[in-house]
Amino acid sequence: MKLSGLVLGAETYIEFERNARIHRKTLRYLPLLIKEMDHTIRNRILSLMEA
Repeated sequence: MKLSGLVLGAETYIEFERNARIHRKTLRYLPLLIKEMDHTIRNRILSLMEA
């Protein structure tokens, strides 16, 4: 989707494109991050139950 020259709030189109790329990169790793958080939370709960 091309929005050349469009200003979105304070962001120019170029800044918007750059931020969109960064967000896409972040979203790629989201399932891995959620899985890691799930393991951390589960381990924490188990350790509290043992205490």
